[in-house]
Amino acid sequence: MSYTVILFVICCYGQLASAEIDRRRFSNPTYYNVGGVLSSNESIAFFKDTISKLNFKDQYVPRGVTYHDYSILMDPNPIKTALNVCKDLIAHRIYAVVVSHPLIGDLSPAAVSYTSGFYHIPVIGISSRDSAFSDKNIHVSFLRTVPPYSHQADVWVDVLKHFNYMKVIVIHSSDTDGRAILGRFQTTSQSMHDDVDRKVVVEQVIEFEPGLDSFSDKLMDVKGAQARVFLMYASKTDAEIIFRDATFLNMTTAGYVWMVTEQALDAANAPEGLLGLRLVNATNEHAHIQDSIYVLASAIRDMNTTEEISAPPSDCDNSGSIWTTGRLLFDYIRRQSLENGATGHVAFDDHGDRVHAEYDMVNVRAQGEHVAVGKYFYSKASPFFTSIFYALIATLKIHAKCTEKDLVKISKLMAFIWDSSRLEFEAAQDCELVTAGELFGRSGYGVGLQKGSPWADLVTLAILDFHESGVMESLDNKWILRNNMLNCEENEKTPNTLGLKNMAGVFILVLAGIIGGIVLIVIEVVYKRHQIRKQKRMEIARHAADRWRGCVEKRKSLRASLLPSQRRVKSNGVKEAGSISLAVDRGARRRDEPRVPRYLPAYTPDVSHLVV
Repeated sequence: MSYTVILFVICCYGQLASAEIDRRRFSNPTYYNVGGVLSSNESIAFFKDTISKLNFKDQYVPRGVTYHDYSILMDPNPIKTALNVCKDLIAHRIYAVVVSHPLIGDLSPAAVSYTSGFYHIPVIGISSRDSAFSDKNIHVSFLRTVPPYSHQADVWVDVLKHFNYMKVIVIHSSDTDGRAILGRFQTTSQSMHDDVDRKVVVEQVIEFEPGLDSFSDKLMDVKGAQARVFLMYASKTDAEIIFRDATFLNMTTAGYVWMVTEQALDAANAPEGLLGLRLVNATNEHAHIQDSIYVLASAIRDMNTTEEISAPPSDCDNSGSIWTTGRLLFDYIRRQSLENGATGHVAFDDHGDRVHAEYDMVNVRAQGEHVAVGKYFYSKASPFFTSIFYALIATLKIHAKCTEKDLVKISKLMAFIWDSSRLEFEAAQDCELVTAGELFGRSGYGVGLQKGSPWADLVTLAILDFHESGVMESLDNKWILRNNMLNCEENEKTPNTLGLKNMAGVFILVLAGIIGGIVLIVIEVVYKRHQIRKQKRMEIARHAADRWRGCVEKRKSLRASLLPSQRRVKSNGVKEAGSISLAVDRGARRRDEPRVPRYLPAYTPDVSHLVV
């Protein structure tokens, strides 16, 4: 009876919960207005088209729900932008705002955030990257699909540890973004790894006021430091001043490494060998608009099944009401994760900032050419950590003007250790350079694939086939040795292919094993035959001994049977009749007849049974 009552209560509770969800679903709004403050008419048209297509995507929009768009052009004047938001967007009861950036100036996105945040209307930024927007005491409802500039510190840490640079000097401007990137770098570098020996140490920090005229004095102070790796956050204008003075002091030549953020990378006098970062899809406004709309629709979809949604404010003149649904919607947006967005994996941290962003590693070449030599991107195999993969080519110039090869040739160095492929390449181009010694610290090259990839075995087999067929050797000759025809003494040989010559030792070992096996088999056969012959001789001897023993036993039995008959011949000195008659007959024999024994056995003359 008790089980029936419990089951009844559970069923009733389930029905009530389902009824409550249905009630909320039917009582919640079916029309949702989304606002947009965008930079161009082209972006506005794309915004409208994206929301129109959104209504036909069942995975984002439940049945019976419709989205409408309201958008305006962003005005360079922040005050006008705030007034337009009140008049053209909030008046239409928008649930969220997607904001871009103006073509001139950078204060208008902040005006949209202030105005909408006052009523707790979520704002999704698609281009604003200032660290000030991460302060939720000021921008209470601001999220963004782009990371702030300070997140480049995460990439710095990974790059430094990849190249094993453990001591650096940080140069940054004394503004919000400069201090933010320094703080994030120090925190990340000390917490990413438990290995104390691999922590990046900041030897010195140089902070400067924006609007530089000269930077020589501060560079002179750090010229004698141990660190030769400079990390710099500066605007384009300030970076040009710093690079000018650093070049004058010969601090951009061999032995110095400069890594900068995106703004400094655009400096006109960026030195050759400079490494910088560039956010992937940073200027693709359409892609960010699409991702922001899909994230918003996902949040409203989830919220529609669990929360009661009230209508947003419709009048900026009413400053006394607080839209509680806006706060909830902000939290739901912040918890969303868009795996395959147009800009990659879209997710947010606790401050509403984009995480898992992708960057290009840019190397400055001669004549200021920017070449992407690597990529930093989010790995799906580790969904909570950013993975770094490098495709740095062999000609990456970290040291701008003088290489190790040049130092050897001018006798400043007697030798240097480098990757064997690069050493063979250099030695093949110049007879004065030779490779010496055996290889050490071997670590093969490979092709990185996702864990559990179905292509792993195929790629492995293809690489082995290249080795066996000689393709790898031909590639070495083409790209490493460069088909060098110089008559230099050959000090190093290219890797051999897996042919008969290379495998001769294995075949000799197998052949020796086969011959040894055959010898052991012959010995075993001969020994077995010897044992068989020995056993046969033993059997014959045993059989002969048994027959001899039988004969002896029969003779003993015969003698034992003859003794009683001999005793009956005499009885008180008189022979028996049979014996007398035999004696008479025997006395009448002729002299030439053979002599018969005196006593004959008293049994039948048949003695065939005595024949052996």
